[in-house]
Amino acid sequence: MNRYSDLTKYPKLFKNSYWGSFQVDKDPPEKEIVSNRNRFSEEYELISFICSERPKVGSKLFDHCELYKSKNGFTFITSPYDENSNDAERFGLTKYLKLYHPASNTYIKHFNSKIEFNKFLKNPES
Repeated sequence: MNRYSDLTKYPKLFKNSYWGSFQVDKDPPEKEIVSNRNRFSEEYELISFICSERPKVGSKLFDHCELYKSKNGFTFITSPYDENSNDAERFGLTKYLKLYHPASNTYIKHFNSKIEFNKFLKNPES
């Protein structure tokens, strides 16, 4: 039984993410999303998937969240269906390639340390 993660060049990296756990035979992903996942991994030099934590704020922006350890710190993404670009800017996120579904935009933010990310979780506007 193939999962979305198996379609990427980096199945171990994505296998524990929510996106990576979907079964291919039930609903195959768009080729563009798989290609974007490969590019994301290479561009940000990802090492491992960390978690799916999200800030606890009243914004629909934080949906389908993923945090990865990279060679230079930590990379956080969120891929909401219902989003507000003003929220993304307010929280210091930048629009990126679509990494979840063609109908959802992905936003990204880099952190130098896990401590920095944990502070963001508590207060994303600081």
